[in-house]
Amino acid sequence: MNLTQLAYAKLVATYGSFTAAARAARVAQPTVSNAVSDLEAALGGKLFRRTTRRVELTSFGKSLLRHVEGVLSAADDLQREAQALLHPERKLLRVAFSQIIDSRRIMALFEPLRSVNTGMEIVYKECSEGDMEARLDEEQVDIVCGIRLRAAAGRGRSVLYRDRLRFLPRGGPAHYKGVSQVSLRDVARETLILSIAACGLAPATLELFRTSHLPVKTYPGQAISYRVLEEWSELGIGAAILPESRISGEAAAYPVVVSGNKPVSLVYEAVWNKTALSSPHLREAIRYLKPAAAALARGGAWHAENSATAIQA
Repeated sequence: MNLTQLAYAKLVATYGSFTAAARAARVAQPTVSNAVSDLEAALGGKLFRRTTRRVELTSFGKSLLRHVEGVLSAADDLQREAQALLHPERKLLRVAFSQIIDSRRIMALFEPLRSVNTGMEIVYKECSEGDMEARLDEEQVDIVCGIRLRAAAGRGRSVLYRDRLRFLPRGGPAHYKGVSQVSLRDVARETLILSIAACGLAPATLELFRTSHLPVKTYPGQAISYRVLEEWSELGIGAAILPESRISGEAAAYPVVVSGNKPVSLVYEAVWNKTALSSPHLREAIRYLKPAAAALARGGAWHAENSATAIQA
């Protein structure tokens, strides 16, 4: 097998079509089809199921897709590291962020750096909570952004913003119409649906109840996305808690979770290794973070024009 075969398989999985994958890769459709067939032969199983309307991943393919993505990502990292060694003057900033952070906020925070630091290249990686920490430890990324990031000697950190938690009641928001807040103790009486642990929301939710000395009942299944949490709560499967920035509809329709009459929030932080900041452009990026995040969070607005002002301040 080779990287080209893996790249074509990833494109087919993304587009659900060999023709669309070939168009994206700017090659002939048989080239993609033959490469994927060779890859399937090397792996010993079918990655895709061809139907009359769409190409779908088999269970075998679904299990291997994240490994395919991991290999391709590692190959990209290898190439970038090689270029960084060959061209030390290159200004590369590698930012990893948890799936719980709205990527638009990350872009609004970091993208303005390009306009004030000519030639800077910013590479973003969305990672699971554990993978993100490992990448920082191994110096594969320069800055990580998320919640519940580990404290360690030699690490620097800066708060980016706080996100209030809102309660998604069983049966939908109509059941709490006119109610602006709900106590954590009342939430604990419900059966809560949790998301998969990769983004950090489920551990953070359980830790919240543990530190408040409240028992919590959890639904035996897990949601794979925040939208599923919304749908399942509306269907009456259980209740849920979501940070308001991740609610797809009108967040104000759901009551704010409070403890001791104070809103409960998730704290999003940026963390970096102090010893790895050897380049001037990396040190500049760290100096920029705190005032830029404060400007973006002011008034609850996260817009690129505000972050540009923060850089110049």
